[in-house]
Amino acid sequence: MNDTANTSPRQEAATMTCAACGGPASTVTDMGPTNQPGVHSLTVAGNTGFTTLFHEAALVHQIIAALREGDLQAIPPRYWLELDCVCRECGAAYCRGCWSDFMDEFDPDRPIWYECTHATRPKGHRQMVAD
Repeated sequence: MNDTANTSPRQEAATMTCAACGGPASTVTDMGPTNQPGVHSLTVAGNTGFTTLFHEAALVHQIIAALREGDLQAIPPRYWLELDCVCRECGAAYCRGCWSDFMDEFDPDRPIWYECTHATRPKGHRQMVAD
């Protein structure tokens, strides 16, 4: 895990490093407070694209701090899906280039309705990476 410099006085960011190749896996940025008291906007530039999430400020700070320390285990596992590069089976982060076998799934009754995407991690762990 690498630490990246603050991008502004209100933004803190951390970049996760790929456990397989050492490249960047995903960057998480605290975009600061929203118009909802106590809620921050968190962006994840990851393997399946760019996502904006909204969480309590304390949780956003906990996630950024854990990533800066390289301690994914300090992030509650229920939030690992939001960090699309993290394998929920082994807790390691991987870049998109180190995944394999991406499979988009669609609703069989409505074929244009996207359901989710699964992929396989370097250690063979298969999981949902986007919903």
